[in-house]
Amino acid sequence: MKSGAVLLAILLAAGCDMAKDASNAVQAGLAPVVAPQPAQAAPAAPEYPSTIYYDLTRYEWYARGEALVHDSAAFHPTGVPVALPLAELERVGNYQGVDVYQHRFAADRDANRYVPVYEGFWLRFSAQPVGTIVEPD
Repeated sequence: MKSGAVLLAILLAAGCDMAKDASNAVQAGLAPVVAPQPAQAAPAAPEYPSTIYYDLTRYEWYARGEALVHDSAAFHPTGVPVALPLAELERVGNYQGVDVYQHRFAADRDANRYVPVYEGFWLRFSAQPVGTIVEPD
């Protein structure tokens, strides 16, 4: 038991000496040594938009087969949902409760709009000339 008390006294004395050394360094104008902190990682970009429309038929305009209207143009659903990363698309508006996106980099970016219908999948809406009859795929 006596050796434990001696060890404790040594550790306390060493701690006091370290505190005194740090205090003396500050008084002498020396900056205390600070351990480097690990860099915090930047927040990851989201993989999916905040709202996904799993069931577009809940929206009357879509259930009635009406076009999605954006920038004074009519867009109709085209084909099956396509896999695209969110980073390639940008939100450009909202049509009757549904967020609308377009491709950031495609040469024909004005020809299509996209609606997120599942994680990582988008339903493409293509511009159709007025009077065009759109047949379902």
